[in-house]
Amino acid sequence: MLVFGVLFGMSCLGFAQQQTDSTQVEQLDEVVITDSKFNLKRENSGKVITKITQNQLQHLQGKSIPEIINTTSGIEINGTKSNAGQNLAYYIRGGRNRQVLILIDGIAATDPSQIANDYDLRLLNPDQVESIEILKGASSTLYGSGAATAVINITLKKASENKISANFRSSMGTNQSQDDTDYVIEDFRNGVSVNGTLNKFNYLASFGNQHTNGLSAISNGSESDVYNSINGNLKMGYHFSESFKLNTYASFDKFKSDFDDAFSRMDTDDISKTSQYRLGVSPEFKYKNGNVTLNAAYNNIERVIQSSYPAEYHGDSYVADLFNRNNFNETFYTVLGVNLQRNSMESFSIPFGAESSILGR
Repeated sequence: MLVFGVLFGMSCLGFAQQQTDSTQVEQLDEVVITDSKFNLKRENSGKVITKITQNQLQHLQGKSIPEIINTTSGIEINGTKSNAGQNLAYYIRGGRNRQVLILIDGIAATDPSQIANDYDLRLLNPDQVESIEILKGASSTLYGSGAATAVINITLKKASENKISANFRSSMGTNQSQDDTDYVIEDFRNGVSVNGTLNKFNYLASFGNQHTNGLSAISNGSESDVYNSINGNLKMGYHFSESFKLNTYASFDKFKSDFDDAFSRMDTDDISKTSQYRLGVSPEFKYKNGNVTLNAAYNNIERVIQSSYPAEYHGDSYVADLFNRNNFNETFYTVLGVNLQRNSMESFSIPFGAESSILGR
């Protein structure tokens, strides 16, 4: 499937009159990028944008990305209160998964092997995330028809300005239903990263894992269904000059989830396994009155279902987003760009009782 789009956006920024009474006014100096694809003060944005900052993420340790986003008003991610491996559904302003666009560092992330082409947020590790911006409302001008009800832009962490920095994080917790009074540690999450800046070169390497046990995938189940995930991320950048810089990245994300037969509502030894591999490049050129940016990425997803209806899915997507912002003055700018996407998928039926080659890896 090939998707080609052209975007053109214009914005004229207004400023409020000087305050003359004693009412306390909060200054929205926070910078957002989802509204215009460039850094913009939230007070000058014409969209409803909620930003979850790194400081807020620090206070939400132990929660997954879907759980964190689900705390935002007006958003419902169904499945976050179930077992860790539960499938997710996004409900924002009356839309479903196919109307909500997921961005990772500004680049569209999709899964062509899914019916709705939607990205699986279970693949992301919260320890690797710097901030999350949620733009509510239609944004098809900038992002195409897939952004009919909302855009969720997840920004991954960047390298420290120090020559070398290291971060380690571990969390443990219980994981049981309200009827279970056995407070056993059954949720383990760990993350480590090494990053820094050496003159014009910057780097970041991170790894994370999660192991969660304790809950059944069905409400009347007695057998715990385990969820395991691992994540690796490598980012490198180089500033060739004040006007030109290049950033590259490579990452892998995998999870394996046990689940039960929802039709018979019986405990079964079914397994779902998903692997994701991403490669990307993002050069940026600055000139006197603006910026030109290219975001290009390749994403490969392999998914295997071992159950009474076994199946195997392969999905590939290529995304190239080239856009230019030109500032005419302090209050008026234009954004002009071209977006190209190519998605392909394959699906296979696996004989009952047989094992997929992916599942055995």
